[in-house]
Amino acid sequence: MKFSFQRSRIGVLLWAAFPIAVFAQANSADASWNRLQAQTDARQPSVAASDWSGIGREAENFARDYPADARARSARGIALAAQIRAQAESAEWSPNLTAAIDAYVADTGNRVRDRLRLRIDSEFAKLRNKLGKDDKATRTAKISLARGLIHEFPGEPDGYGLLLVSAKVAGPDTAHALAQE
Repeated sequence: MKFSFQRSRIGVLLWAAFPIAVFAQANSADASWNRLQAQTDARQPSVAASDWSGIGREAENFARDYPADARARSARGIALAAQIRAQAESAEWSPNLTAAIDAYVADTGNRVRDRLRLRIDSEFAKLRNKLGKDDKATRTAKISLARGLIHEFPGEPDGYGLLLVSAKVAGPDTAHALAQE
């Protein structure tokens, strides 16, 4: 009698278990992603840095555990955004974080909205740390940031919106000049 893997009981069990294993991993990825989304949706910048560190670790774990999942790239962006918020009070960022943010934003394989959001979060955090409450310097830096965003992401409205908000709070001469742009 010739042995046939397909007809053996073990073969049937393995063949039947394969879709279950794939389905279980998909469910596990979905559950992990939903937990991560629930945490990030509920968080605001005023949340403690330790909470953001935990979110960052969970996002990094998702990207590591499910590298083939389409959401793995977004998870990496969430991890970087969480690091930004965790270090928001720090006067100096690690050079590795700055390099990782720049690499993520430069990688056009990442979603445009994720790249844009990460750029905005990082630049605003830098402005807060560097300028503090200096209104004139902050306004000038935000105008420069808006122009940079318009150049880097011309199809997205955020840079234009920031420029309009800057024009609204600026003096009449500055507002007029910005409106001409």
